[in-house]
Amino acid sequence: MLSRNGPLDTEEVSKQYDMSLAIVETLLQMYGPRTLGILEALKRPPTRFFVRVNTLKGGVEEILERFEDYGLEVKQDPYIPEAFSMDIEGPFDLPAASKSIVADRIAAESVIQGADLYAPGVVNCQGVARNDVLTVVNDQGHSVAVGVAQMSEKEILTLRSGIAVKTLVSRYKVPSLRDLPEYTNGLVYVQSFPAMLASRVLDPQPGETVIDFCSSPGGKLTHIAQLINDRGNVIAVDRSLRKIEKIRSNLHRLGIRNVKLLQEDSRYLDLSFSGLKADRILIDPPCSALGLRPRLYGSLRRSELSSFASYQAQFFRPAVKLLRDGGMILYSTCTLTLSENEQLIDNVAGEYGLELVDQYLFLGSRGVEGFGCSQRVQRFHPDIHDTCGFFIALLRKGR
Repeated sequence: MLSRNGPLDTEEVSKQYDMSLAIVETLLQMYGPRTLGILEALKRPPTRFFVRVNTLKGGVEEILERFEDYGLEVKQDPYIPEAFSMDIEGPFDLPAASKSIVADRIAAESVIQGADLYAPGVVNCQGVARNDVLTVVNDQGHSVAVGVAQMSEKEILTLRSGIAVKTLVSRYKVPSLRDLPEYTNGLVYVQSFPAMLASRVLDPQPGETVIDFCSSPGGKLTHIAQLINDRGNVIAVDRSLRKIEKIRSNLHRLGIRNVKLLQEDSRYLDLSFSGLKADRILIDPPCSALGLRPRLYGSLRRSELSSFASYQAQFFRPAVKLLRDGGMILYSTCTLTLSENEQLIDNVAGEYGLELVDQYLFLGSRGVEGFGCSQRVQRFHPDIHDTCGFFIALLRKGR
């Protein structure tokens, strides 16, 4: 057991929590001995599971009553009225099984919360036969669930689609919504609390032009469309056709019509659409995702960690070009590093003459001290706020 008193042995911390030395050292730089609490929180899901009511299709009270009729205990959030939460149960002990099947990290992080294991997420299924009772382990050997094989080894490797293992018992149990008509018919959208808060802080207004620079899978995008009652010019941008199709699917399910999809690299959007002018822009770029929960292990190297900030900064030049004078940029990440958050915001604010703006809805903690933006950005820390790790900054373009 590692002691929280005195200096921490980074190699021991790395080994115990299955996190690379680079991740541990990065967190220690920011949190010091508190890093152990951060890592412990990251290894498990939050205690609450958040859902957003799609008010374009139904009223909040009506949807909450429907969920209560299913026997689910729901709690409406006092600050974001379209948000409600349910408890996540666990951790549970797993029964013994004579065989195992190996899932990749992303699949294992879903299965540990009660999801079934799908064939594309299987790493090793040697000797698996239909109806075998299996322990599902991640590729570091940690057990996440026990379930029944729905396919043989040959079927898994040949078909590479469908349910490979039906989960019976998982370490944690998240309420399953995907089979409910309210989900199928687009009345609800599963989304973390800080992500919902980000769209609220952007504060889009009906009739405005809003661009979401990195839109997939469409959580914040569809929330923005909802907040303006589907009245305005909302533009969703992603360079991946596969991700554009994912966004399109979510828009269709939620009944959102007033969104234009662009398969473009947002870093060069001003070159292709120089006449476009936006009132608000959302930049939620790819990041190191060190705040996501549960995160069973992390293998990022220092060179990979350092590459994210330089990539993220590239979105600000076109954003400033396309933004009207006085327009707003909302920048958010689901990570914890200084380089991708406070340090980046200080750098781009200075380079482009952007003004940090007070956020009207402030529910997290202030930024890390020592940066110019610290008092006007908000962070969600996994060990304090019982959410994923998250960062939100709001900036205004000068008039």
